[in-house]
Amino acid sequence: MGHEAEAPCRLRQSARTPAKACMAIPAASATASARMSTPAASAPASDHTTTAAASALVGAHIAGPAPCVPAGVHVARLAPHALALLALMLLPTLATARSDDAVQTEEAVQTEEAAQTDEAAQTDETAPTNEQELDELVVRARAYAADDIGDVIMDEFAGQSSRVTRRRLERADASMAGVLRQETGLSVQQSGGFGSFTSVSIRGSSGAQTAVYLDGVLLNSGGSSDVDLATIDLLNLGSIDIYRGSTPIALSVGGIGGAVNLRSDGAGAGADTNGDDQTARVQLNGGSFARRGLNLAAERPFASGRFRFAGGYQAADNDFPYTNENGTPLNPGDDRRERRQNAAVGRASLLLDWHQDPELPRSHTLRLQHSDRDTGIPHWRNRASSRASFDTRSTLAQWSLASRHDSGWNSRHGVFLRQETSDYDDTDADLSLLPTQTRQTNLIPGITSFWERPFDSGTVTLTGEWRREDHETRDAFDTRRNFDALRQQLFVNGAFAWFSDDERWMLNPLLRWQWIDGSNTRNDQDENDSQLGLQLGISRRIGEGTHVLANLGNHYRPPSFGELYGSWGLVQGNPNLVPEEGVNADIGIRRVFANEGHVELIGFHNARESLIATEFNAQGIGRAFNAGKARTWGIEAAIAAALGGNWHWSGNLTWQESEVLDDKRGFRGRQVPLYPRLAAFSRLAFRAGRNVTFWHELEARRDRYYDSANILPAENVVMHAIGFDLVRGAFSINGSARNITDEHEEDFNGYPKPGRQWYLGIAWRSG
Repeated sequence: MGHEAEAPCRLRQSARTPAKACMAIPAASATASARMSTPAASAPASDHTTTAAASALVGAHIAGPAPCVPAGVHVARLAPHALALLALMLLPTLATARSDDAVQTEEAVQTEEAAQTDEAAQTDETAPTNEQELDELVVRARAYAADDIGDVIMDEFAGQSSRVTRRRLERADASMAGVLRQETGLSVQQSGGFGSFTSVSIRGSSGAQTAVYLDGVLLNSGGSSDVDLATIDLLNLGSIDIYRGSTPIALSVGGIGGAVNLRSDGAGAGADTNGDDQTARVQLNGGSFARRGLNLAAERPFASGRFRFAGGYQAADNDFPYTNENGTPLNPGDDRRERRQNAAVGRASLLLDWHQDPELPRSHTLRLQHSDRDTGIPHWRNRASSRASFDTRSTLAQWSLASRHDSGWNSRHGVFLRQETSDYDDTDADLSLLPTQTRQTNLIPGITSFWERPFDSGTVTLTGEWRREDHETRDAFDTRRNFDALRQQLFVNGAFAWFSDDERWMLNPLLRWQWIDGSNTRNDQDENDSQLGLQLGISRRIGEGTHVLANLGNHYRPPSFGELYGSWGLVQGNPNLVPEEGVNADIGIRRVFANEGHVELIGFHNARESLIATEFNAQGIGRAFNAGKARTWGIEAAIAAALGGNWHWSGNLTWQESEVLDDKRGFRGRQVPLYPRLAAFSRLAFRAGRNVTFWHELEARRDRYYDSANILPAENVVMHAIGFDLVRGAFSINGSARNITDEHEEDFNGYPKPGRQWYLGIAWRSG
């Protein structure tokens, strides 16, 4: 859990209302329960078969040359049943829009007639009668604005979740790796300092098995199944929602481990501002190893809505000192203390957003996000002469229309276009066997549709998404490495959130169906498959603020293009691979207190099979295959509490046991590599007056291995950080010192992270 008790997304509003009547009101009408869809603000919600050596190729994502195959041209294909399903989902919107005016006219007539009837009834019933007191009623109602449609309703989701709030994202020392590593159940792998490759996983799954979203758009793709989170600027985000194990239906794909949704809502100059105010924000930050940054944001009313801008530049030299073992960990005699070479990072980002007034029956949203990152790739022996680099550019454009229909249905439809380009340059062959200069491009358009209908007993939700991915790899030195790939996917999901009459029980069955069709230029074999996933969530309220949550479900991950068609020069693809599959189960209890404190305890288990691994023959040629099996089980605990006075404490602990179930490679019974058996986090804060807060944080990780054979253990670490937050009028200042005991840590063997470091940030906000 995060430090705050706030849960992700919107809450389903419900109220228990005692009713009194001094008139002879029919009991049937008095006990009717309704779910309304009226405009209002929503209530806030307080294995791995991959070896460490292969994972450490993060610099060439760091991958290097593509397969030796000729380039080709694809012809777009979309199955007829895919078009039919999308048409069926979009047609009701057109039909509803045409009928809205007629419905509104009819409702006006009915309202006038009802008013006349009520007036007559009141005249007849003004005579005194015996006062009657009715039984306590349960009135259920959902009232939210158009911009909430398509979001997650926490009362209709029984999964385990947490939220990283905007306040934490705006801190000067905040990084994607840092904030996610402090969350319950998450593991983060980072290849170095600020801006270096960063991957997140949940409950012992791999990064590729964790679905990562940006404003509801899936970032995992055939060309990049393991999402590099360091390309995203935290200051362009309003919050990060984390779903462990089960994934809500509002997100089209459920990862085997769970999902992470990066949300720009609330980012910029002011959070959740829908009035006439104009706001602006400027933030400067700096720190160790030439860390520096500038971010600007502004927000103002524009064309029946609000326009938002946010942009900035962050950079670091990452020339931190560390002990270079020269690749001989058992020989300390050749170790030397030196600074990291060729690890500098620069990242620019931009966010443009316009959304109409959410209280309108129909509300449009337009959003454009862009990120550009340039980073060096250190040599594994830290050679100063290394000039290898890996540069990425990504753009995401979105349009959506949210509607509240008089028929009782709510809908949100949208289109998106995402482009990713990465350039790996090792012209001097510092890291590769031969000079390499590779460009990889992914172009992904998509269409999304979301429908929901509240009923007295619950809510029906239907979602659909079609997406197409065109992948292209080009090498400037060897055209035989070029290849193209095409993949189309269709996701159709349905769910029903059922509530008992007293609202103590909630059942949430969910059905996911996905269809995949693809091809490549390496061979004539096409990729065509479909999977059906089932998910069931159960919630039981056992007291005020106390819930028991249980979940069971299965999920799939399709092979990446590299695994199917070949990735690096010495690794061959396998077009006969089948998707990885995982089954998740968890049960937990959560108690929320009136003073914003909370406590939770969760037990979980997941089993994964058909895991994709790579084996090498005597000539050193690798080939991907389905062989791996693994399971993970453990306990998650989190707490946040006011200790009295001005003290506040929060913390979490994750203990997990994992086991490789792979007979073929001889690793059966070994611990899944890269993920610690025990991870803990604690934060103690003291508020010294109205404007100043001092805090201490502790992170601990232990019992972790770099390799599947469990012969390369990682060091156990306990890290301390101290800092302060000062707010004075429109200005805020925060500073921190991290890893103050100068601990040595490597998430990937041979790729060190910084030791002791400091940060300082100053921000000014108007409005």
